Amino acid sequence: MQRSIRLLLLALVATSCSATPVPDDFRFIISAGAMHPAWPRSWAQIGAAGHGSCRHWSSALIDRKTLDSLEFEMSKESVARLWGAVERNHFFQRRSHLPDGRMQHGGYLSIWVVARGDTHDVTDYQVPVRPLVSILETMNQVVPERARIPAPFFRLVTGTIRIR
Repeated sequence: MQRSIRLLLLALVATSCSATPVPDDFRFIISAGAMHPAWPRSWAQIGAAGHGSCRHWSSALIDRKTLDSLEFEMSKESVARLWGAVERNHFFQRRSHLPDGRMQHGGYLSIWVVARGDTHDVTDYQVPVRPLVSILETMNQVVPERARIPAPFFRLVTGTIRIR
């Protein structure tokens, strides 16, 4: 009975991670924030070996200040979960969503991924797109709390959120 439970747990852990191994050259970079000067911006990067760094700063054009910065280490399992989110959401097939110019003070979410010798970046402005939000949510689950990317950029001036 205990052996069956252990095998079931191992199967669950294996399926929660990526179907393919994390590429040796995997590098994940994310930047998010709002165009409004009162809302902060954030940036983080994570490498295949699990070393990461992040920075949060004020958006003000004048007197921009670093609010927090951090270097951190992640487990191989955490990096595999992040890589799995990139794969599940077909990141390398995504295109940027550009603003229509009618909205002001919206936000942005940019993700760059290097893997298997390829580099791809996607930036979405104003209205967050579910696959990128899913990748961000996974990242926020596997990094230390101070390295999480806050999501005020999803809230437009009206305080609403729309995900397409």
